[in-house]
Amino acid sequence: MDRDETVALFLQGREAWNAWAEKMLAEREALKEASRWAAERTRWEKKAWADFSRCFFLVAGGDEAKKTLATVKTIQLDSGAIEFERFLFPDDVSFDKATFSGDADFKAASFSGDANFGNAAFWGTATFSITTFSRHAYFANAEFWQGAHFVGATCQNLLLFNDAKSLVSQR
Repeated sequence: MDRDETVALFLQGREAWNAWAEKMLAEREALKEASRWAAERTRWEKKAWADFSRCFFLVAGGDEAKKTLATVKTIQLDSGAIEFERFLFPDDVSFDKATFSGDADFKAASFSGDANFGNAAFWGTATFSITTFSRHAYFANAEFWQGAHFVGATCQNLLLFNDAKSLVSQR
C-alpha cells in the first residue's frame, strides 16, 4: 500500500487493519500452496507493504508547531496515545522518519516482515513489550524522549539500534 492507503486503513482501527492483514497472510499461504509464490511475490509484497514513513502522529493536545520539516503526512488522532497494540503487519512496514508526538503503544504487535523505525522520534513512551519481530527490526538513529519498553519482545533476526538515542535525561 502507499502511504495514503496505509494511513486511511490505520485510521479505521485495529479491527479493520487486522482483517486486512489476516487476508494478506492467507493470500500468501494460498499462493505458496498453489506453487505460485515465486511468480506472484512482487505483486503481493506491494499490496502487503505498509508505509508510515515521514508521518507525524499528532495526539490530542499535542503541539503541531513542533512538527519536523521532513514530515509529509500528519495523522491527527483524537486520543492521547498512538495505538498499534496487537496490530498485525503481514510484510515489511516503514516508520522511517516518523514522529510520534505522544505515547506510542506497539504492545503485542506482530511484524511478519522487516520493521523499519530508522530515524523515528518517539516524544512519549514507546512500548514494544511482548512484540514479535519475525524478521529484522531497525531502530537506527531513532530518538526515545520518554523511554522505551521492550520487555518480552522477541526478534527472529537482526534487532538494530545503531546510533539510537535515549534523551530521557534531556527533558
